Amino acid sequence: MELEYFIKPTEEEGEKWFSYWKEQRMKWYTSLGIQADHLRFRDHKDDERAHYAKKATDIEYHAPFGWSEFEGIHHRGDWTSEDIH
Repeated sequence: MELEYFIKPTEEEGEKWFSYWKEQRMKWYTSLGIQADHLRFRDHKDDERAHYAKKATDIEYHAPFGWSEFEGIHHRGDWTSEDIH
């Protein structure tokens, strides 16, 4: 599952909203009755993120078969096609 939310592309706003959505989405899962100790954030390493992403994390759930991704949260930055030149 993914939530996409678009903002004005400034560094300060991007950091603020990335943190906001991490907190809100975790609160939503626990409000459904999911135990907090069965949830975690797993930040993507540099080589896992899309080339246009500044930050990325997954909310993972500890299921009987191990940790599994529930949702991805990404800070896409202000990337345009001009950035590849």
